Amino acid sequence: MRCRFCLPVFFFLATVGLYGQAGMSIYLGPSAAFSGDKFITPGGQGHYGYVIGAHARLNSDFMYFILTGEYGAFDLISSEKLNFIGGDDLTYIKGKIGLGFDVKRFNKKTVLRSKLQGSVMFVNDFDVNLLNDPTLVANGYTKLNDGIAGLSTCIGITRGIFDFDLEYEYGFFNLYNTKKESKLNFLSLTAGVRF
Repeated sequence: MRCRFCLPVFFFLATVGLYGQAGMSIYLGPSAAFSGDKFITPGGQGHYGYVIGAHARLNSDFMYFILTGEYGAFDLISSEKLNFIGGDDLTYIKGKIGLGFDVKRFNKKTVLRSKLQGSVMFVNDFDVNLLNDPTLVANGYTKLNDGIAGLSTCIGITRGIFDFDLEYEYGFFNLYNTKKESKLNFLSLTAGVRF
């Protein structure tokens, strides 16, 4: 399963970032997804993976418009192991839009930041055979939705040209078709560079 619009959307967002008035950041780091649905995420397990992305900042004052393009992957089948690279990956493209703002400026080089963004995630690719997992099939989890949406926030710190963010995203729509409890919440820890 592939999203034919995912790569063009990602490159559009990256291009906007390159030409944004206040610059951009490129970042990467580990991420984890969790669901309240115990069939897809049993207690003590998570869907671990990674994220790579770019933020475009438009305006550089205390509050600024922020546009994000992200590529990521996570294990469709949950695990107790913190397996951030490899495994049974589902890949996705995510676009985010919202506001970023400075919480506290310590000095010219160090700023505590936050943001609030709406997000839309498009499933790019995954191994369809993973949906043959006996637990999933027995409970009717046989089809993924092509896209889901959420709302994200973070606490971050900028030190010179370096950004460090702990981000949380709350999912609004279910990953599995007709399974309302299969909403995914994401947690990621990223490091990036500002231009």
